[in-house]
Amino acid sequence: MNKIIQSKRLDELDGFRALAIVLVIGFHYFSRWTPTINSVNLYPYGNILATFPLFKYGYVGVELFFIISGFVICLTLFQSNRISEFYWKRFSRLFPTMLLCSLVTVFLESLLPIKLFQIHLSSLLPSLTFVDPIIFSKIFGSDFHGVDGSYWSLFIEVKFYLIISLIYFLSKKHNFPQYFFLFFISVELSNLMTSMLGLIKLNRLINLLFFIKYLPFFAGGVGFYFLFFDKIKVFYHSIIFSSIIFILINGLFHSSINFTELFFYVLFYLMFYLFIFKRTWLSPFSWKPMTMIGAASYSLYLLHQDLGVTIIATLGNWFKFDNILAILLIPLFVILLMIISSLFIYKIWEVPTKSWILNILKPMFSLHFMSEKIPRNE
Repeated sequence: MNKIIQSKRLDELDGFRALAIVLVIGFHYFSRWTPTINSVNLYPYGNILATFPLFKYGYVGVELFFIISGFVICLTLFQSNRISEFYWKRFSRLFPTMLLCSLVTVFLESLLPIKLFQIHLSSLLPSLTFVDPIIFSKIFGSDFHGVDGSYWSLFIEVKFYLIISLIYFLSKKHNFPQYFFLFFISVELSNLMTSMLGLIKLNRLINLLFFIKYLPFFAGGVGFYFLFFDKIKVFYHSIIFSSIIFILINGLFHSSINFTELFFYVLFYLMFYLFIFKRTWLSPFSWKPMTMIGAASYSLYLLHQDLGVTIIATLGNWFKFDNILAILLIPLFVILLMIISSLFIYKIWEVPTKSWILNILKPMFSLHFMSEKIPRNE
């Protein structure tokens, strides 16, 4: 595969990340913790904005993150000589920030007077190992949760890293797209067959191992990665279009998809096609504030939900505003607080610790780490 010369980062991808995290925050701060999604309302401003489409359907930002992950994880794979190097890079990217943000969340939530979410030290186990809490619940026979409810997507991400790295390093690398496509189609068809045949236990196992609902979004990102480096190969469009088909099939089969979600998904795929073929049209996504938020979106994602909603509820309890406009200043203040905190963590913790961890084993790997010639939006 031809690798093109680029700057250190693909700014548009960070812009996409910024859009994704803004959508997710809007959902969690205005819609997620109100009836009917939640049994009680946790916001001091109630549900006045809960049905606004960008907030009501903001959870689709997670699917955008998955598409981005499918793209950028291939960047890391093709810069790794061996699977241990790939895992070390992923560890350096994910673990230090998860450790810091988990400890910050546990500590601050223990200090806040309002307790909205159950949090225990045992919650650190699934969070710091990136293992689905369901696994620990089965092993220990008790109910396990991550430090923050939004961490569920990280557990899926790590499963994807494991699967795609095995496919990449076990296959001949130049045939990797074909092997990945075969895996993707096989898993999705197996899910449909076991579901139609009523093989409930097997179907549940397939869903647990291969996150069927979200796998097509990762596959779409993988297809866009290959298309980015080779714009004329029709096969790469096949990966993308098959991912769209299975998004529709999974949604229709389980009656869990609606027109608004489809609109967002079409928009996300259109954004990536423009990124590949009409990149100049996406200049707003290269706007510096957006790329900064996108670069720091990992720590922002880890911090924002449970801690942020608890802070909102606490401030609403302290300040009894009568004016609804004044009440809405609370979530805006918390959003700003979270963004500033994540930018600070990114600069003084995430980047330095990642570089330090990578440099520990740098002499062991022949391939240069952190190449200046290849995009590295990890």
